[in-house]
Amino acid sequence: MTQSLYIDSIVRWIIKDPGKRDIGFHEALALTREGKMAPLRNYIESQVFPSFDWRDKRWVNELTIKTIFMCLMNDNANYLMISERQTRTGYADLAMIVRPDRRSFQIKDILIEYKYIKTKGLSIKNIKKQSDKSLFELKQVQNFLKKARSQAKNMQRN
Repeated sequence: MTQSLYIDSIVRWIIKDPGKRDIGFHEALALTREGKMAPLRNYIESQVFPSFDWRDKRWVNELTIKTIFMCLMNDNANYLMISERQTRTGYADLAMIVRPDRRSFQIKDILIEYKYIKTKGLSIKNIKKQSDKSLFELKQVQNFLKKARSQAKNMQRN
């Protein structure tokens, strides 16, 4: 309960407009129900990141991104949300385990591995104008995605 109140206060601080906040919750549902990550990611880029001052942005990392996701995806009715869940092969950045009493509802467990790539490390100009496709084709992005997939597969085996 305390975690939920804390997370709720963070999301209210980051996204002040209740209507915009509801859109974020809707996009989070698309991820939990349909496995669609892009709508939530686009929402975070367009609605959440602009709320940060440029001085804040230099400290952004995987934990920042995970916290934003946790705030928007908080669903205590269906999931037990665990940050840095330990398994035999390592740690899962964010695990959302379906509550035992909700297993009959075709809800799936969710495991998310976050990889934050600093834009300074990418040799690309006008990064904000690039399409998702062109960004996903970058070698450094491909390497991070490969590592995340490998970690997720190892977690599934445990």
